[in-house]
Amino acid sequence: MEGKGLGNLSKAKYSIIFFGIILLIWGVFTFFSEKSASFSKPSEALYSIDENLLLIPAYKVKSESLYFFIKDKNKLGATFVNEGFFGWKAGDLLYSNIGKMKDYEKLNKYQVHDDYLIYGLIRNANHYQIKVNGHEAKIINLAMVDASKVKEYGLEGMSLWYYKSKIPLADGEIQLFSQDTKKLIDTEKLILEKDTN
Repeated sequence: MEGKGLGNLSKAKYSIIFFGIILLIWGVFTFFSEKSASFSKPSEALYSIDENLLLIPAYKVKSESLYFFIKDKNKLGATFVNEGFFGWKAGDLLYSNIGKMKDYEKLNKYQVHDDYLIYGLIRNANHYQIKVNGHEAKIINLAMVDASKVKEYGLEGMSLWYYKSKIPLADGEIQLFSQDTKKLIDTEKLILEKDTN
């Protein structure tokens, strides 16, 4: 009986050693895969996914950085880049077609990213103020990012506007005001698509 007990103890010992080796291999693999997917700068993390992106940096706060981008000259998108233990790592690149430039004279085109971020393009933004549910949106003149690429992509005179909320966005409205007169020029309904699953 004692021999049988020692045999079970020996099997348990080998099982623990085997499990430890598997765990060690998994840890080493995870370490190297995380390290290889992390970069010293947020832009490097994005260029590792697609080196042809036109990056539009919005902000970098602590360990989070927000970037907008233009892909293939006709797709506008946004992504968050987060700093982890090994460096900066890009999130998913979510984007959609830009469409026709005449669509950006007013507010009829916008995109929502992860329920907290809304953004779009507008022409001649230095004449406008944009509000999302009463909160002022930030505006980035695309020519300040890379004037030569903006010209090449046919985006001259365009700016990107965005609003990032601390809480999930609610249905409401986006308003376009004259910068000079403060007069309301255009209103667009903000309708967030709800997942019905």
